[in-house]
Amino acid sequence: MGQDMASFAGLRFSLLADQKILENSSVSTQFVLDDNLKRMDDWRFDWTNSVSASISRSLALKISLRMLYTYIPALQNLALFDLEGLPTGLFVQVPLKNLDTLMTTSIVINF
Repeated sequence: MGQDMASFAGLRFSLLADQKILENSSVSTQFVLDDNLKRMDDWRFDWTNSVSASISRSLALKISLRMLYTYIPALQNLALFDLEGLPTGLFVQVPLKNLDTLMTTSIVINF
């Protein structure tokens, strides 16, 4: 509610690569680029890089770094306060960060 819906054509490019580097370990990368063809400066990417090492035949440890980038960041409404710290009932839109970075550690169970 309250949001205008707009139709547009988009472009998506993706890349997935896995490479075994040692007998019990591997690296992988996944890259996805999305672009709004109606507004060319409205693009974003999702890039995940990971390293996996086998602990045993059925267990592996996986560490991943994921970067989410948006050229035009989302806007967040922040309340305005007067000099006494009381809310004025007014809001201002402030852009969020362009880049979010996430690091995860996982235990992988292979059947």
